[in-house]
Amino acid sequence: MRSLLFLLALSIFGLVASAQTTRITGKVTNESGTPLAGASVIVKGKTSGVATNAAGEFTINIPLGSTLRITSIGYAPQEIIAGSSSVTTILKPDETQLSDVVVVGYGTQSKAAVTGSIVTIKNEVLTRRQVASTSNLLQGLATGVTVQQQSGKPGSDGASIRIRGTSSMFAGSDPLIIIDGVVSTLDNIDPNAIESITVLKDAASTAIYGSRAGNGVILVRTKRATGNGLKVSYNGFVSKQKATAIPKRTTAIEHMQLSNIAEQNRTGNPASFLYSPALIDKYKTTAPNNLDVIDTDWLGLLLTNNGLLENHNVQIVTGGERVNVFASVSYLKQQGLIQNNSYEKYDVRFNPDFKITDKLTVNGVFNYNNSKIINPSTGSAEFIIRQAIGLPALGAGKFGDGMYGTAGQTNNRNPLAQAEAAGTTVRNENTFLTKAGLTYKPIKNIE
Repeated sequence: MRSLLFLLALSIFGLVASAQTTRITGKVTNESGTPLAGASVIVKGKTSGVATNAAGEFTINIPLGSTLRITSIGYAPQEIIAGSSSVTTILKPDETQLSDVVVVGYGTQSKAAVTGSIVTIKNEVLTRRQVASTSNLLQGLATGVTVQQQSGKPGSDGASIRIRGTSSMFAGSDPLIIIDGVVSTLDNIDPNAIESITVLKDAASTAIYGSRAGNGVILVRTKRATGNGLKVSYNGFVSKQKATAIPKRTTAIEHMQLSNIAEQNRTGNPASFLYSPALIDKYKTTAPNNLDVIDTDWLGLLLTNNGLLENHNVQIVTGGERVNVFASVSYLKQQGLIQNNSYEKYDVRFNPDFKITDKLTVNGVFNYNNSKIINPSTGSAEFIIRQAIGLPALGAGKFGDGMYGTAGQTNNRNPLAQAEAAGTTVRNENTFLTKAGLTYKPIKNIE
């Protein structure tokens, strides 16, 4: 009986031990040893995983012996067994992608025929991301392209894009962005309407655009109708944003105690103080009442907006022998973290193709978007939040509806009042992009 219990205990211990996870670190490179940033590392058979950083490195907690599947755009997937706490993987180019068609200059070519440095990202990869600004889509998807989001403020969170670093200290470093042959900006287009994005990164691939392409070129091709019949599709998402990396705040008591220590250090007098011991004792023995004992949670009172981000898109594609039409309507709404701070955008796109004769085709691009940004009239959301972070808990915040304290400031600047009761600034913007063209093929099979 004892032997049976001993064996049973060993079996249970073995099962528990085998289920324990181990911290696995690794690095992903290509055949030339260049680190691959943004490569996906997941456990085979599961959906969760991690991505490599700028140095191609990753860390994941999994049981030893698990199979890792590693993928990266433009490279063949690879599976490895995590037999130790450190693994290294070399990905090889995916030869099957060389037959893809990429945008080059004012036309297209087979990827295998292109000698310049080019990265192409397709729609199915782009629409996986939940972003309010299209410029943030490229983050981590293209090697040699640095994308840095400027802020999280609704309507103003567009990213700066640098292709192979900053090219000038004084002149601009932004790449040339062309949408369907028209110079524009990425944030003027809805991600759902994008067919592909091609990044031209070197002189060989950007030469056709001249000096304007000194910082690289980003070519965006929107969807067009192909085939016959009618197709209606919907794509949408709802996500929630929240404040992160908020510093830990001192309480009213801690603020008074630390202020007294600072005063003693400043004067060299151990008996000096800014807040009397009697006042500190009162705060220790009396619960905050928002009258004579104040302990204001500034961020808790200020960050009351829901931070919801939602996007809804409906597409209609219809095709026939003579007429092909792609139509798209999108609605995006982003709520900020404070009151009276939001962003709304409507985007309407119409891409028709008319086959006049077997040799002559007329095509067009019509895109209209309308956006509305609401901010507190007394300052930007970032400024108001920064004020709240720096205010002491001793400052009076809000006593009731429409009743605000001085916040402990001689100028009476109260971030709660600025966000909630000082009025709003509304900015409306309209953008219209259009293009029409003729395609004439006098000889069959000649592009």
